[in-house]
Amino acid sequence: MNHMKKGVETHMCKRWRIITVLARAMALAAMVLLAACGGKRSGVVPLAVKARSKEEAFYHSLIVVPKDSPVQSVQELKGKTFLFSAPASTSGHLFPRALLIELLGITNEEVKQFFGNVLFSGVNDKSILAIA
Repeated sequence: MNHMKKGVETHMCKRWRIITVLARAMALAAMVLLAACGGKRSGVVPLAVKARSKEEAFYHSLIVVPKDSPVQSVQELKGKTFLFSAPASTSGHLFPRALLIELLGITNEEVKQFFGNVLFSGVNDKSILAIA
């Protein structure tokens, strides 16, 4: 990694530091901290996140409805209660929320208005139990 660091510093004229995190939550916290500290204005921006495999580089999230539900599309969930896992969960809140915004053509602020109620279970397991 030192050769990579020296190359970036030489070609980009920027000093940088490698921070290794052991969990996705820590990586997310680090990015939030960088944004809170001024992001690009401070000259601090995340450069890359390393995954051990192609599968690990992607998040997979599911929108689940009860088995007997007639709902077949996200648009049909309008006015319904929507349960995310935890506010800081990448796979259980942040990415699904971003996808909903894209699919529905709404803003982040309009998510609560689209659904009748938006709640958080705290963890993925509780989300599944809530609809079982």
